[in-house]
Amino acid sequence: MTSVLFICLCIIWSTTWMGIKIGLDYFPPFIFAGIRFAIAAVFLFVLLKIEKKELYLRWEKIFPAVVFGALNGIAYGLVYWGEQYISSGLASILNSVLPFFSAVIAYFFLKEPLNPAKIIGLIIGFLGILFIFSDGSEQFSSGNFNAKFVMVISAFIFAFAGAYTKKYKVDLHPLQVVTVQMATSAIVLLAVGLPMEYNSEIIISLPGILSLLYLSILGSAIAFLIYYNLLLRIEVTKVAYLNFITPPAAVLIGAIFLNEPINLRVIGGLIIIFVGLAIMNYNEITDIKKKKDKESAHT
Repeated sequence: MTSVLFICLCIIWSTTWMGIKIGLDYFPPFIFAGIRFAIAAVFLFVLLKIEKKELYLRWEKIFPAVVFGALNGIAYGLVYWGEQYISSGLASILNSVLPFFSAVIAYFFLKEPLNPAKIIGLIIGFLGILFIFSDGSEQFSSGNFNAKFVMVISAFIFAFAGAYTKKYKVDLHPLQVVTVQMATSAIVLLAVGLPMEYNSEIIISLPGILSLLYLSILGSAIAFLIYYNLLLRIEVTKVAYLNFITPPAAVLIGAIFLNEPINLRVIGGLIIIFVGLAIMNYNEITDIKKKKDKESAHT
């Protein structure tokens, strides 16, 4: 069952980048993202009612969830805006630097140590990003550069939001917390999108509606439930292997279904980033291997 859940989450998170790209043909970015999280929040609220739980709204209790939701909304707004100008695969690759930012932020914000392996991995990972940014092809327009930069900034915000949540935990049921988070994200995105994009065209079409529903229900609400379930079943480090799987999968999905070109420089940058991630996680990977060896020795 655990393997099935892991595969499902890999598929969902690898395809959300394509879903965003498709939907941007029919919706302006901030309104699109805002509606996504509004639908997700409603869906989770219904689940709360089914579970016979109340939506807890005491400010002192939910404040960290509201902060996370606001940061999440800002980050997703940047992702949606940026993906107008770059491929879905490249967007996923640039987002894969999130663990590097997480390590740095955790060092300053959570006082988590940075061992030599993490420092070397960080340096290599950021070299991978510089390699991607140094693309001199015709795609390297000013809009393209800004989109790449915005994607990296969004990864930093995601990482900071994660560290903030880890430091200021909310003592409520996960469904209650995430419903508040997604509702806050929706409010932030729509507060930005409606004044900015009220004149933008929204095309009502089957592909647009399907991409919106897919991102809302599967890409947000269901994906969270699977992710939380996995955290209860297996080590956090194993769940983090998603960072190694989703970017190349997103590149392939974009190439197959959206005819996105596979840029060799981007693939080279992805490989460099993966080397950095592997070095960063070397201690955790070896610890898991030692644990497996001990378990097999006792059986």
